[in-house]
Amino acid sequence: MGCYHAPKWRAKELLTKNTNNLPTAAAPPPPPRVLVVGAGVGGLAAAIRLAADGAAVRVVEERSHVGGNLRQCAVPHPVRPSPAGGEDRPFRFDTGPTALALPYVFMDLFAAAGEDVRDHLPIVQIDPIVRYVWPDGMRFDFRADQRNLRDELTRLWPHDVDGFFRLLDDGRRFWAQLEPQIGMPHDADGAVQTVRRLVSLVRAGQGARFSRLLARRISSPRLREAINHFVGNVDASADRASRAAMLWIAHYHGLWHITGGMHRLAEQLERIARKLGVQIDTNRSPDMAGPDADVTVLATESGPPRESGGAVMLGIEGLCPQLVHHNVFFGEPDRPAIAVYAPTRTDSSLAPEGCETLVVRATLRGDQVVDILGTTGGLTDLRRRIVVTPQVRVEPSPRAMPGPRANAIVIPRPDLDSEDPALMAFSALRATSDLLPRRS
Repeated sequence: MGCYHAPKWRAKELLTKNTNNLPTAAAPPPPPRVLVVGAGVGGLAAAIRLAADGAAVRVVEERSHVGGNLRQCAVPHPVRPSPAGGEDRPFRFDTGPTALALPYVFMDLFAAAGEDVRDHLPIVQIDPIVRYVWPDGMRFDFRADQRNLRDELTRLWPHDVDGFFRLLDDGRRFWAQLEPQIGMPHDADGAVQTVRRLVSLVRAGQGARFSRLLARRISSPRLREAINHFVGNVDASADRASRAAMLWIAHYHGLWHITGGMHRLAEQLERIARKLGVQIDTNRSPDMAGPDADVTVLATESGPPRESGGAVMLGIEGLCPQLVHHNVFFGEPDRPAIAVYAPTRTDSSLAPEGCETLVVRATLRGDQVVDILGTTGGLTDLRRRIVVTPQVRVEPSPRAMPGPRANAIVIPRPDLDSEDPALMAFSALRATSDLLPRRS
């Protein structure tokens, strides 16, 4: 008996019916839509992490640029002819933060995006971290290497060596308490957990004043002056013992310079974000972004920036071997300290060959700064060597906040230093860490 074969049309009909009766796999849900308000370092870091986890991310920024305060001004040498066949390097001035702390934050962030940070951001450790100079010529280099730092302290203040390293250990303990709180809203886990956190901080000694802790550890007035300047202890509101953590972070993790200028961090964060499909819109008010987002991340600057005085930018002919990357010149009691940022001592690409780029921060007029640096700083011919003094217009921080939005997350400012790029990124990543399920 022969095998029965259905006509082709009948076989096709049966196949269609059988297929229609089979259970169909559910279509994958669309990716969650996230709106990030603010394209500073924190906003870009959050956008990268969320996009890497599968979200459809859009970033809106009121200003015309990304990166917040991470900007650079380039000015050509006014009289030096360009070399044959090419252009002379310009003077390049960073207008924001002058160093990078906690580089591992960006190592982890780039790795989450499938990138190696070393391919994008070459960094150089800054050593000495800071050089402090007093009017009588006394000089203290806060060295990155522990052995060199101990030798420097022994040379100047042998009776304070042990106290200084005890202060560093205080900072280590405070950081262990502070690190889990970065990026956590004050009421994130309810009143009970908030009280428990406050109790743990008091037990760790963070409720005390930094000035009292410093007086207990250090006896030399000048070493106290240098430490106070480093941690930014400029008013009573900043007088918290936990600021010793800043000293420990700089000593243990180091401070780092990004070759080519600190603004390259913003450039590379934007590049990685766009590569992951993040839509970035500048010159856009947050209220113009539309309501079509499942979650809104508010990464705008919430609160007044730290006052740092005026900034004078100087492009000068010739080198300044008496300077290091960061310099602080203390004056008489009636004159504030002058901070001189000389990145070309670490990275010569930031100025024409044989020149220096200086950014001076002080609450003094520019001519006063030049005169004082000529005496205290040893730059006796500084006025004659100045070739450019650019004036940079800094766009104000965004003031507008978006109207009420459902499912909004606010990225809190880091308590230790709200201007440090790594701490800003750390806070943003922590605040958004549980927003989406991690990819397996």
